[in-house]
Amino acid sequence: MSEQPPYPPSPPTPPTPPTTPQTAVGTVALILAVAALVVMVVSDIAIRALIYSANGISAYQAVAFVGGAFIVVLAVIALILGIMGLRRGRTGRGRSGVAAGIAIALLVSQLSNFALNAASELFYRFL
Repeated sequence: MSEQPPYPPSPPTPPTPPTTPQTAVGTVALILAVAALVVMVVSDIAIRALIYSANGISAYQAVAFVGGAFIVVLAVIALILGIMGLRRGRTGRGRSGVAAGIAIALLVSQLSNFALNAASELFYRFL
């Protein structure tokens, strides 16, 4: 039997690309979108707790308004940054796309929640 020749050395691993403004925008957008999602969950839990504790409608309305407004602001900023990240360069599009998707879902959720609450308030007052 003949001996097998030695394997050639493996090529060096390519260095990871540095964080560029394109990937930084996508990362910031993703962080803001996830933060808005966390605020939405915490706000929903607080609203449920206020409903069951019967502390009055004013505390419920305050928490719902402040939480909803904060979620909308964070989602709009995340959507803008996500679209900016998608429009810039070729790197970091995954984070930007996910951030834009989460932001769109949060905005649709908040707008439909607002519309349903307004409609139920009208039905409650006039029917």
